[in-house]
Amino acid sequence: MLALVVGNLVLNNLSALAMGSVSIVFLGSFLVVSVKNDNKGMMKWIFYNSNQVSEK
Repeated sequence: MLALVVGNLVLNNLSALAMGSVSIVFLGSFLVVSVKNDNKGMMKWIFYNSNQVSEK
């Protein structure tokens, strides 16, 4: 049985399965974007832009 009960919230098996599968897809896409993202370039861009604003 996959049904989810939290306090007064009751989800049937189909709803719990749908929410679980959507959550797994979201986490997977989040991980792919995080791995493929250029963090160093993004940080340089953020700090370069903040330095330009503070100098004006």
